[in-house]
Amino acid sequence: MPRLNVKRIVEIPHYTNTINYVAKKEKCSKPMYGAYNAYLPMDRSDIVPAIREQFDAAKTFYGKENRRPGIHFEINFAPEELEYLDPHKILTIGYWISETEFTDCMTYFAVHDHTKLWHLDMLINPVLITEGNMYGCNNVGWYGIGSRLCEHLKYYMPEDKIRDLQVSFSEKNKVQ
Repeated sequence: MPRLNVKRIVEIPHYTNTINYVAKKEKCSKPMYGAYNAYLPMDRSDIVPAIREQFDAAKTFYGKENRRPGIHFEINFAPEELEYLDPHKILTIGYWISETEFTDCMTYFAVHDHTKLWHLDMLINPVLITEGNMYGCNNVGWYGIGSRLCEHLKYYMPEDKIRDLQVSFSEKNKVQ
């Protein structure tokens, strides 16, 4: 069951809290962070301000400061799927999904392995860095992303071990 839990961030305080949450050391026993179309600083204690600065700079450059601050989602894995995955493979999945699904967006992600149910926590800057438009994906589009993720998981595990896809949307910040 890879499960996508998608949340549209609509308020600036939630945006800042989400950046902090993704980088939270207590969530990552072995700090496993990734970024796409953005950089990670060598000093991992500077991750939050570095990501915030980069995401904000893209919004400012294109005049999108007052638009949707970000999209936050998690990819959760079932226990039987985790038999075939480790934190490095999960981080690789973060790079794959960034490159294939969010090509023109800045993404920032971390592997949260503080519980038995490891997951990939991702934050997407919805401003397209190539043209300044806003990334748009409706609920049907998220199911498509999830289906392609299930296909990709076949590189890591037998097909019969991949559970049925589940997609959930935050009611408070429902994706539009």
